[in-house]
Amino acid sequence: MTQFDGIGGITTFQLAYRTRMACLFWGVFLAVAGKGFAESSRLPDAVVPEHYQLQFAPDLAKESFSAEETIDVQVVHPASTIMLNAAEINFEETTITCAGVTQRAQVTLNSKNETATLAVENALAAGPAQIHIVFVGILNDKLRGFYRATANGRKYAVTQFEARDARRAFPCFDEPSMKATFSVSLIVDEGDTAISNGTILRDTAGPGEGKHTLVFSTTARMSSYLVAMAVGDFQCVEGEADGIPIRVCATPDKKEQCRFALEAAEHLLQYFDKYFEIKYPFGKLDIVAAPDFAAGAMENTGAIFYRERLLLIDDKTASLNAHQSVAGVLAHEMAHEWFGDLVTMNWWNDLWLNEGFATWMGGKPIRAWKPDWASVDVGGAMDIDSIKSPRPVRSSEGDPPTDIVYGKASNVLRMMEAYEGEDVFRAGVNAYLKAHALGSVTAEDFWNAQAKASGKPIDKIMPTFIDQPGVPLIRVEAKKEGPVTSVILSQSRFFRDRPAFAQGSPELWQVPVCLRSAATPLPNVGGTQCVLLTERTKTFKLKNLALPVIANAAQKGYYRVMYDPAVLSEFSRTAESKLTPAERIGLVNDEWAMVSAGLTPVGSYLSLVEGLKRDRRRPVVDAYAGRLETIDEDVVGNSEREGYRAWVRSLLRPPAKELGWQPIPGEGVEQPGVRATVLGTLGRVGRAPEVLETARTLAHRYLADPLAIDPSLADAVVSLAALEGDAALYNDFLAATKTAKSPEEYYRFLFALAHFSDPALLTRTLEYSLTPNIRGQDFGGLLGAVMTNPAGTELAWDFARQHWAEINSKPPGNTGGKILTSTSAFCDAKHEEEVKDFFTQKKSDEGAIKRAVEDINSCADVKLLQEPNVASWFQHHGRTTGR
Repeated sequence: MTQFDGIGGITTFQLAYRTRMACLFWGVFLAVAGKGFAESSRLPDAVVPEHYQLQFAPDLAKESFSAEETIDVQVVHPASTIMLNAAEINFEETTITCAGVTQRAQVTLNSKNETATLAVENALAAGPAQIHIVFVGILNDKLRGFYRATANGRKYAVTQFEARDARRAFPCFDEPSMKATFSVSLIVDEGDTAISNGTILRDTAGPGEGKHTLVFSTTARMSSYLVAMAVGDFQCVEGEADGIPIRVCATPDKKEQCRFALEAAEHLLQYFDKYFEIKYPFGKLDIVAAPDFAAGAMENTGAIFYRERLLLIDDKTASLNAHQSVAGVLAHEMAHEWFGDLVTMNWWNDLWLNEGFATWMGGKPIRAWKPDWASVDVGGAMDIDSIKSPRPVRSSEGDPPTDIVYGKASNVLRMMEAYEGEDVFRAGVNAYLKAHALGSVTAEDFWNAQAKASGKPIDKIMPTFIDQPGVPLIRVEAKKEGPVTSVILSQSRFFRDRPAFAQGSPELWQVPVCLRSAATPLPNVGGTQCVLLTERTKTFKLKNLALPVIANAAQKGYYRVMYDPAVLSEFSRTAESKLTPAERIGLVNDEWAMVSAGLTPVGSYLSLVEGLKRDRRRPVVDAYAGRLETIDEDVVGNSEREGYRAWVRSLLRPPAKELGWQPIPGEGVEQPGVRATVLGTLGRVGRAPEVLETARTLAHRYLADPLAIDPSLADAVVSLAALEGDAALYNDFLAATKTAKSPEEYYRFLFALAHFSDPALLTRTLEYSLTPNIRGQDFGGLLGAVMTNPAGTELAWDFARQHWAEINSKPPGNTGGKILTSTSAFCDAKHEEEVKDFFTQKKSDEGAIKRAVEDINSCADVKLLQEPNVASWFQHHGRTTGR
C-alpha cells in the first residue's frame, strides 16, 4: 500500500505538495488505523487454512451481498472449536466436515475482537477438514472491506482489505502468515464485469435473469488481506510485458486516461523481471482506478487498486509532476508483488518488510526508464524520527503505518546497499526472496541473508536502526596529520526538543559512516571510504582523504551530520561546485534540523541558502523552498517580516527572470519544476506583486483553456491566484471542480479552495467540505489544507470543534485523527493547551496527542529562540529594500 511517498523532485509548489501528501497519507492511515495490531489479538494456531472457495453475489442496488465459502483447513490437533475472523457478517448456515462426517456448527460472535467461534458437538480429528459457510453482508460506506463506491450516477463494489478488513467480506483467518490459495467467482449484473486476483476462466449466463457469473483462476498462496474484487462497468486498455498480460482499468469515461499508466507498467515490469531472479510470479496484472478509495493504492496480488488521481493521466493537459507521480506509485505498488505478496511479513510489526522495501525499490525502475527525471533520494522520515516519542520501525504492537515504516525503513535499506555495494546487496535480496517465496518472514530472515551475502555484520547493524527509535547525530572533526587524516566521529541521538537533546539518551547505533573529500570541484568526486562507528566516540586514521571532509558521501546514510562552524561556512560558499546534489540537499536538511534544535542560528541557514542561489537542480531548490515558507510563517516576527520577504524577493527574482513563465526551447526536463517552485515561493513567501498579478492573469486564461499555460505551472498559478483571490475567482474555481476533465485538474481546483486568504471564503470551503459533493476519501485532506493555511488555521480549528461528531463519523472513519495532526500548524502555548485538552477529552490516541503537542511546542520554542537571530543576521548581513 502506498501513502504516496513521492519521488524526489516531483513537487511544483510546496503548499500544493504538502496538501497532496497530507491527503494521501491520511487516506492510508485511516484505512488501517483503529485498534492496533497487537500480538494478543492473534488467532489460535490450532487450525491452518489451505484453500478458500468463494462465491459472491453483490446487489449494488440494495448495497449488500450474499455469499458462500468453503475453506479447506488442516486441524493441527483434535479440537471441538475453530476460531476465525468475521465482522459485519450474518452467518446463515455453517457446517464442518472432517473424516467424512459433516456437523452443523454453532457460531458465537465476538464483535469486539471481530472473531467467530465455530463449535461442533464431536471433536474434530487432526488432519484435513472443510468449513462451509453461507452468509450475507453489507456493501458499506466506510471504504473498507467490501464497500460501495459511486461514479457517474451509478454504484460500484470494491474491496480494500489491508490490514484487517477481509473479515468484513468473508469469514477467514485474517492474518498475514496464514496464507492459502483462493478461488473466487462473482455473480454480477449484465453489462457489468468483475476483476479479481486471478484471470477469468469462464463467463456464463445466470443464475437468474439479468445476471452472469465470472469464475476466476486459483491464486498462488497469499494472505487474506491481498484478496481483491471490483464490480462495475469497468473498461480497460491492454498491453503486456515479458509475456504477462497487463490491463489498466477505470470507469468508461476515463478509459483513455489509462494509457500512460499502461506504458509505465510495461517498462517497470520489464525492469523488475531483470532485477529479481524470480520473474513476475502471478500470471497477469490488472491495475484498477477505483472511484472511491481510502488508501493511495493497494498492492492486491495481480490486481492493484488505486485512487483515480494517482493513476489517470490526460496527456493533453497533464503536468510532468502528474506523470512522475503515477509512475512512482506504480513502481512502489508493483514492487510489492515481490515484497509483500510473494514474500509476506509474518506479522504486522514487520510491515516495513513490505513498505520499506517497496519504497526503496520504487525509484530504481523509474531512473532506468526516465534517467532525465530528477530523482534524488535523501533521508526520508528523519524529521518525525527526531521527536521525543517516535515509534521504532518494528514495534511490538505493530502500529498502523507511518513515515517511519515507509521512509526510515527505505533509507536504512539504501544505507545498507551503499555499505555492502549494490551487487552484493542485490544478491542478498534475491537469496532472501528465493528462500521464502510464497511464505512469510521476519526481519531476521532478511538481515541474516544480507550478512551471509556480504560477509559484513548486517545482522548487528540493522537491529540498531529497526528496533530502536530515533536518528543518530554524527559530529565530525577532521585534521590532517601528514599523509593521514584523523577523523573523530561521535554519535548521540538527535532530538529537535532542546531539553531532551541536552539531557541525552542512551541509544547507540552501529553506523556505517561513508566519508569523502570535498577538496576538488565537481564532477571530480573523491574516493569514498566507509567506516563502522559502533562506539560513542572513535577516531579513524584514513589515507587519501583531503580536507574538508563530507561525512555522508552521496547522502546515503541515515543520520544527521553536524560540522564545525568553519567547515559549514566553507560549504555554504562552495556547495554548488564541490558537493553533489544529494549532498547539497542533505546539508540543507541537516542544517535546518540544527536550527530547529537550537544548535545553529537561523542566519547560518539563510547564508547556506544564499550560497545555493545559482543552483538549478530541482530537488535542491525544492529542499530549501519549503523551509523559506516555514521561516516566514513560524520564525520571523512582525517587525522583520517585510525585511525577510524583501530578502526572499532578492534571492528568487534573478532565477525567476531567467526562467520566465513560458518553457524555454531546449530546456532540460527539470526546469519546468524549478520554474514552478521558484515562482510559487516568490509569490507566496516573497509576495512579489508582479508574480501575484501574472498568476491571476494566467489563472483566468487557464480557466478558459487548460492548454493556455504550461501544465507544470498550473498548480503554482492556481494556488497563487487564490492567495489574494476574491469571491468571483472562488466561484470560478468551485465551478471548475464540476467540469474538470481529469482527476489532476479536479484536485487542483478543489484544494485551491483551501488556499484563499479571505476568512469568508475559507469558511465556505469548510462548510462545503461537509456536503455530499466531497468524497469521504477527500474530506480529511481538504479540511487539513484549510488548517495548514495560516489564514485558515484558527477558522478550521473552531469549525472542527463545533462539528466534531459529524467530522469524526465521515468515511473512512476516524477523520478526527487528521485534524489532530493538522494542529501542528499552531505555534503557541495557548493552542498547545487547547489541543491537549480537547483531544484528551475526546479520548484520541494518546501517542498522537503527545506528538501533536510536541509539534506545537517545538514550533513555539524555535520561534522564541530564532526570532532574534533573524534580526541579528539582517543587522550584520545587510537589509534588502525595495518591492
